[in-house]
Amino acid sequence: MKSPMAGPQHEEENMRLISKADLQRRTNREIAGMKEEIRKELGNCDRHRRQVLAAIATVRTVQGQRRTMRPNL
Repeated sequence: MKSPMAGPQHEEENMRLISKADLQRRTNREIAGMKEEIRKELGNCDRHRRQVLAAIATVRTVQGQRRTMRPNL
């Protein structure tokens, strides 16, 4: 049993491909759960990607400002 004060659990799992035969053996509820999990992971990836792109844009802005202030460097 987990403590209610425990922090978020970060678990990374390698996503593996599942065959059509394995999917046929699963219930509709299991398949829907799998699909929802995949959608959440994609959403997290998109959010992280946007944050990284924003950080790169900030770095480029600072680099551009420094070039303007000290063009010989």
